[in-house]
Amino acid sequence: IGEAVLNIFKNFKDYNGKFIPLAGDHLHPQEYTQAIQKVTGKVTKFEPVSLDVWSKFPFPGAAEVAQMCGWFINFQYFGPNADLKVGK
Repeated sequence: IGEAVLNIFKNFKDYNGKFIPLAGDHLHPQEYTQAIQKVTGKVTKFEPVSLDVWSKFPFPGAAEVAQMCGWFINFQYFGPNADLKVGK
């Protein structure tokens, strides 16, 4: 992402007012778990949590987090019809 963002900053007049779909890694949660385990040396495990469970966690905004996660499940980062091509 860094190279793309640098180009945008250098050429901001070309990009001003435009939607530019950028994202970091598109990894499965298990891949993040493996990375955390590698760095920390601690055994880790990915445990999916249902949106219903998320919405009932005892912290402010839990229901909103569940709603946000539901949006990502339904629409992904750039919408349901996004063409996620790898480019440079």
